[in-house]
Amino acid sequence: MIWMMITAFFVIASPWLTHWLLGKNTDFKGLKSDLDLTILVPFRNEENNLPQLINALKHLSNSVPVIFINDHSEDDSELIIQSALAENHHWKLLTLEDTKTGKKMAIQLGLKMAKSAFVLTLDADVRFNSDLLRHANISADLVIRPVRMVGSRFCSKIFAMEYNLFNAINYLVFYKRPISASGANLIVNRKLYLAQLEEDQQSLNYSSGDDYFLLHYALRKKKLICLDGYSSSFVNTPAPETFKAYLHQRTRWISKTFATMRLSDFFAGLWSAVYVGTPLAILCLLMAYENLWYFIVLISLLIVRVFSDVWLLWRYSTQTNLFIAVVFPFIHPILFLWVTIASWFMQPKWKGRAMLKT
Repeated sequence: MIWMMITAFFVIASPWLTHWLLGKNTDFKGLKSDLDLTILVPFRNEENNLPQLINALKHLSNSVPVIFINDHSEDDSELIIQSALAENHHWKLLTLEDTKTGKKMAIQLGLKMAKSAFVLTLDADVRFNSDLLRHANISADLVIRPVRMVGSRFCSKIFAMEYNLFNAINYLVFYKRPISASGANLIVNRKLYLAQLEEDQQSLNYSSGDDYFLLHYALRKKKLICLDGYSSSFVNTPAPETFKAYLHQRTRWISKTFATMRLSDFFAGLWSAVYVGTPLAILCLLMAYENLWYFIVLISLLIVRVFSDVWLLWRYSTQTNLFIAVVFPFIHPILFLWVTIASWFMQPKWKGRAMLKT
């Protein structure tokens, strides 16, 4: 029993112990002298999100070219962009040919039309402040910028905390060799991105997943990768509002992982399963033993787990209310199990299309 409790403590404490052993992320190699950057926004059926995005882009403190790429939208998205172009002459609107579909195809078209050395990809549903580009001149081939998920209801806040906790661990523990990147906020060398899309034919079979395949390509090519942790660089993205939407989103992400899984991904997933399941294991031990000393120690371990999660989120510049932080460790294992099972049976979709092209 004592060894079980010691093991549980080290599992719970492993994120901040690893962060302490590795030290602060000092991999930034300096800043480029100029901001040679184009913003790429691939979109499909985003009429509800584009007005806010356009307004945010207009108020950026740095004026850079913006290219919108329409992936066969069936709503008024294109009309909204066309209206904005009249007031912003350094913006462009491109449309995919009928024979080409998917986010990667849209990004590839934007990359070919851009003239800058670097591009920043943004999702149409993100929100950000006017100083988003304050640190956009970090000198690296791939800059993984921070994305914060935001929920409005209880369920979506739980979904958001799961995502934000994963990102926090990626930033604080895996910054030497990142396990994740988000195309919702990603700066990349334009030639590197074009090379990846032309050489990595397997990735073209997936409707989305541009960020994950690009990260793997950059790692294989030993390119310089940095994680930008500046608070001004954050973008916010909405959390899924329903359990069904959550399952589709998470299984879509897992399907990309299975496509090009590295050994480090496998061990990261294995550690995640143990970390996620530890609170339920502690609850089982609480019910199995009636010893008061054991009870105190086990309750203390649960408290440590809650504070560990809150600390990770705090270091990632993300907050959550105490109630969500307390109930999350016991809900998370159930979600984790559901997603694991669903990944074997569900056919995830992206923008109404099958994730895996046939």
